[in-house]
Amino acid sequence: MGDPNDIRRTVLLVDDEQDVRQIAAAILSELGFHVIEAIDAQTAMAIIRGPAPVDLLMTDLAMPRIGGLELAHLAREVRPGLKVLYTSAYVRAAETNAALRYGPFIEKPWRLEQLRAVLEKLIGPAKPI
Repeated sequence: MGDPNDIRRTVLLVDDEQDVRQIAAAILSELGFHVIEAIDAQTAMAIIRGPAPVDLLMTDLAMPRIGGLELAHLAREVRPGLKVLYTSAYVRAAETNAALRYGPFIEKPWRLEQLRAVLEKLIGPAKPI
């Protein structure tokens, strides 16, 4: 068995734009988080329903078919304590939107330190000390 201090927090990253998702995944990995990528809500829900540990759902709000708000609702039905971080480049003043009831909103493009602070507040440091 591995060292428990090597366990990284897992972020399920959901974004339909491949370039954005890849850049975000690279940044999250650089910050020390384990990242599982999903191209859409359907893929994300398959992961949520599976055995993989997920500490945080980081979802884009504006996606085809099922957006981030509905995805968060569906995901929390399966995993009630799941932390959620919403993100989008298209939504202004979203942090005051009552529909974002499962977690905070961070507008794209986010700054590295801003993202790190929000993630650490939600799920703790990337690697336990």
